Amino acid sequence: MTDSKVLLDSSAWIEYFLTGKQEIKQLVESNNFILVTSALSIFEVKRKLLKERYKPKEIASVLKFIRSNSLVKDITEEICEKAADDCYKKGLHMADGIIYRTALEESVKLISLDSDFKNLANTLILK
Repeated sequence: MTDSKVLLDSSAWIEYFLTGKQEIKQLVESNNFILVTSALSIFEVKRKLLKERYKPKEIASVLKFIRSNSLVKDITEEICEKAADDCYKKGLHMADGIIYRTALEESVKLISLDSDFKNLANTLILK
């Protein structure tokens, strides 16, 4: 494994589990990156899987996979305060602001499929 780190946001994890999108699959399974995840993505992934009517055991398996294969970063007061500034200045929604700020605080590139992160520094938006 390399020392390169990337933060996968909720949309990337959801695509990985729901569609197996090749680009994300390569990121997750290559062992070329240390994966980082905001704790907020745990909420967003679970909510999506509940909406898709996944069974509790399937959801537990997905969340266990995320926890086992990435460093899950807690949402701190500092992240929340700085995320509020980011949301105000960059027009982000709350969840996106917290996830973006987590990537900034961890000094990692944010990987997403969410166009709300378009044109933000240190992000890679997959199609």
